[in-house]
Amino acid sequence: MVRKAKPDTKSRRLQTGGKAREMPVDTNYTIEVSGCDPDTKTETVELYFDNERRSRGGGVTECRQKGYKFFVTFENQDVMVRVLENPKHVINSKRVQVRKAKMKDIDSFQDVSSDEDLFEDCRLEVTGFKSDTSIELLELYFESKRRSGGGSLISIDKDNPEKMTLTFESYEAKMEVLQRQHTLDNITLTVKDLKKE
Repeated sequence: MVRKAKPDTKSRRLQTGGKAREMPVDTNYTIEVSGCDPDTKTETVELYFDNERRSRGGGVTECRQKGYKFFVTFENQDVMVRVLENPKHVINSKRVQVRKAKMKDIDSFQDVSSDEDLFEDCRLEVTGFKSDTSIELLELYFESKRRSGGGSLISIDKDNPEKMTLTFESYEAKMEVLQRQHTLDNITLTVKDLKKE
């Protein structure tokens, strides 16, 4: 007796109504890194994940920062999987959290950062805060639409002890911030528009 071979389970999943359809290919090789020290630089994160001995990674094609999170893209899925399977990642003596980035976060980040003119137009300069005011407090304040009128930040850079540069994801958030008066730690902040020269 000749037995008929069972159809491959993968093939069966691809068949719908007698017609085969292609499964989408996952081309997301990007991880999201959080929990880093506030002073951590993008270059430090990139070099760490490009070091196979330290992170089990390698082949980093891009590393970008969004607020306190970093998005690291690898050249292929195998490297990304190795990094995700590594139970412990330490950068600047601090243990960080690593997970696969969501496509909506990547798309949003790329849409903003790919347009250089828009990127420049979303910047603000903030002065007048106390010398001991933390970057985290300023970030929380300016990302609070209720408190400041702002929204999600791409970056926040402390240029010197008395001045910070904020880059918002949207031009509308920046303009709303400019139209308001801002008080933090019982101190009135000065907000100035930064335009590309």
